[in-house]
Amino acid sequence: MRKKFTLGIHFDVYSGRAVLLDISNGELVSSKVFEYPKKAGINQLPDGTSLGENCCLGHPSNYLYAIKSLIPELLKDANVYPSQVIALGINFDSYTIISADNEEPENIGGDSFLVEAPDWITMELTGELVSSSIYPLGEKIGELNQMTSMNTGLFVGTCLAVPASNAHVTLPALGVTEAGEMVILLERSIRQFILSKEKKELPGLCSLIEDRLIPGYFTYETMQPEAGEIFDSFLEQFVNKEYHEAAENEGIDLLTYLIKKAELLRPGESGLLVLDWWSGNKSILDNKDLSGLIIGLGLKTKPEAIFRALMEAVAFGTLKIIKNFREYGIPVEKLYLCGELVEKNPLLMQIFSDVCNMEIYTSAFSHPTAVGSAIMASVAAGKALGGYDNVFEAAKKISKLNDTVYRPIAENVEIYKELFIEYEKLYNYFGHNENTIMKRLKEIKER
Repeated sequence: MRKKFTLGIHFDVYSGRAVLLDISNGELVSSKVFEYPKKAGINQLPDGTSLGENCCLGHPSNYLYAIKSLIPELLKDANVYPSQVIALGINFDSYTIISADNEEPENIGGDSFLVEAPDWITMELTGELVSSSIYPLGEKIGELNQMTSMNTGLFVGTCLAVPASNAHVTLPALGVTEAGEMVILLERSIRQFILSKEKKELPGLCSLIEDRLIPGYFTYETMQPEAGEIFDSFLEQFVNKEYHEAAENEGIDLLTYLIKKAELLRPGESGLLVLDWWSGNKSILDNKDLSGLIIGLGLKTKPEAIFRALMEAVAFGTLKIIKNFREYGIPVEKLYLCGELVEKNPLLMQIFSDVCNMEIYTSAFSHPTAVGSAIMASVAAGKALGGYDNVFEAAKKISKLNDTVYRPIAENVEIYKELFIEYEKLYNYFGHNENTIMKRLKEIKER
């Protein structure tokens, strides 16, 4: 019997990422990234209404371009026949609204019919407009139509799983299907997901869904907006020419060079503390008017010291979120990290372990959200077509973790406990107490 495969695609702001999975053993047989030809960047509505500096409109045609490019390339690269692909799963990075008549963002208006992105992509691929949000993830929402078959090479009638948003599908890619295990997705924004049997009302949630992902569980989502992008911003704007040249002379990229320099510093040696609020604080303060802060700078402060302090700030922000869950009766007993930064930055993994005082397990998949989409597609196809009848079986069979486990270093843990006390003082001073300094600075800037 020939092997069976599923496809998973994850659409973020700037690119589409796709994987082809052998669902019998979880082998990633091919993966591709498609950079959108039309860049997101319009930050106002057609009537001139501003969306603010942290929002923009994208181009829906990018998603179709990505599908037309990625799927044929994956099949060709892996030498897989379309008949072997039993289902397609799709995830959108966040809550996204699209014009149903496929208008470009600058033309939306008048009689345009707006729908959520998962519903729009379902309509484009199957010809049917369906409200996907009423269906559980892992169910079949439709079948690919003739036009999609012509554009991708997949067979007419291939199963399309209920499309997802907000990256909840990342959990089964790490094998997480039980309460107490938190998945942290480290990409442009940093998202935390955790399952619980109980529904709790707590501040700073991005989303809370019941039964839709893992039957019998609530899925909680929190976020540190653009926290992962802080590192790229620092590299691009605040590192001097000397460091660029030194990295080039060693034959490594600037990120790797700066990580090497930062590894030589012990916790606390920088003398710095940072609030990672470059794009506000969603969880747990829910305040977009907050902004980033670095305290402790001196004339001799070096780039690697700031870089390490940025990494520590992101970890402190996550610890604050973990403590918030625990205070509201949702235990966090195990941490899984995944995403772009896992492979690129092992120092960040160790800092997370030391700050949170927990072991860190990491995903073996470079594109875990796309893999999660492919896993849910295997459930949508069902065992009769070669897939799985439930997400528990699929996650157990397909998920993969790296062999390396990051464990807390005792002396580092103690120093970070001290630093976190000071971090919370800053957090509370600028985030609470009716302090509006950061908001007033923004208002002055925008005059």
